[in-house]
Amino acid sequence: MAERDTFTELAELARFGEEYADPIPAAHIRARGTQRRRRRHGLVAATVATAVVLAGGAILSGSGLGADRQPSPAVESTISAVPQPSTPAARHIVDTDLLTAAEVPLGTNYETVTITNTDLGRQPDELSACQAGPASLLGARQALPRNFRGDRADSPRGRFPDVYTLTLQFDDAAQTAQAQARYVGWLSDCATRLDGRGYRALRPAAGNQPQPTSIKAGQANGAVYDLVYLEPGQPAENGTFENVGLLPVGDRLVIMVRVAQGQDDNAYYVGASPVDGMQRHPFYAMMTTAAKKLA
Repeated sequence: MAERDTFTELAELARFGEEYADPIPAAHIRARGTQRRRRRHGLVAATVATAVVLAGGAILSGSGLGADRQPSPAVESTISAVPQPSTPAARHIVDTDLLTAAEVPLGTNYETVTITNTDLGRQPDELSACQAGPASLLGARQALPRNFRGDRADSPRGRFPDVYTLTLQFDDAAQTAQAQARYVGWLSDCATRLDGRGYRALRPAAGNQPQPTSIKAGQANGAVYDLVYLEPGQPAENGTFENVGLLPVGDRLVIMVRVAQGQDDNAYYVGASPVDGMQRHPFYAMMTTAAKKLA
């Protein structure tokens, strides 16, 4: 058999390929390339998704969640309320703070002492003839009147009260002091103003100021001003004696006014000394009792 050289075999192989080869069109080649790229991208996406799922499972497992486990309840932080200082409740005057008839010693000349209706006689806006304005000007948060009459057959004032009281409630002692100072101011020029209203000021006379008499009432200090005047049309032989008492007790102030008609100075002056067995002015006992009840 003749020996064939290498170049001859290669030439025949090339001719064989040309005769039997079925070449793929270029469009098909491009389509196959696109399919392979899509498969590669899909494989990458699937791999990434699998990794995310596995990682999520690891996180859930690490946080203590599983098929047979429940999430731990959230821990609520609690802040304890800081205690605030309590504000004292505002005080109010009640019936038991006021004087009773038994605590008003008008004297042995009276058979009994009774509490009168507040619509009889002088009203809170005119307790004293020296009062220069309504009681509301004193700025009290609360005001309670209580009046008393000594009953006797020959009482010249008939059924009108002999003693008027007005108890005032303020927010603090400073307001009490302001109200007291205002009332003292009304008293200081009272004689002059009385003359201008048709009265006749006897003691003190017009242009003079009444001098207070101090009364020690327990821990409180009261002051009483004595006035004597003639009301319009009143006979000169019977003057009107008016005692105005001011008793501050902390955030409270009591105004006491006694009105009497007669001629006996010792009977109606707080500053006068008792003579012939006469008792002291009722304001001494009344202020002492009121200071205890209002403290």
